Amino acid sequence: MANRTRSPRPKRTPQIVNVVMASKLDVEVPLSALAENSQDSAYNPETFSGLVYRLPELGATVNAFSSGKVVSVGATSVTGARRALESFKGIVERLVGHGSSWMEPFAVVNLVALLDIGTPVDLTKLVVENPTATYNPELFPGAILRPEGGGTLLVYSTGRLIVAGARSWSRARDLLLDFAAQLAG
Repeated sequence: MANRTRSPRPKRTPQIVNVVMASKLDVEVPLSALAENSQDSAYNPETFSGLVYRLPELGATVNAFSSGKVVSVGATSVTGARRALESFKGIVERLVGHGSSWMEPFAVVNLVALLDIGTPVDLTKLVVENPTATYNPELFPGAILRPEGGGTLLVYSTGRLIVAGARSWSRARDLLLDFAAQLAG
């Protein structure tokens, strides 16, 4: 009989799925002109006061407002979100014909990350053991935990953990890994 060795369980590592980052330019953003000069943008001020500018090469979208406020969404890293804002700044500078600078530092407004622990989770037991957790399957399929220090942890019966509302990758990663360790016992 052949000696069968079990392949090791794949490593489970947290991953970022969305970074929302904001800043503000020191110039007024010409939304109508940007929309007219780009196929990658959408601007309908009757439904949304901002311009939606897609940067497919970066996997991100920038929502821009005439005041100079810009928000990057969809990037899967903090660096990617920063690149999206810098790229959009270059587009605005070419259109207005002069340089600009950032009036506000880049700020991560929301970071969403996930970790699949690879084993099912008994959500009813989880709520009993964590009195701050909420679980109402008629309204939402996962348990919700709001740990101190920021961020919201969503736990699904499939073993998928999601952190939303974190302001840094280290915070999101720590929440996911600490809670996964707690579930492992």
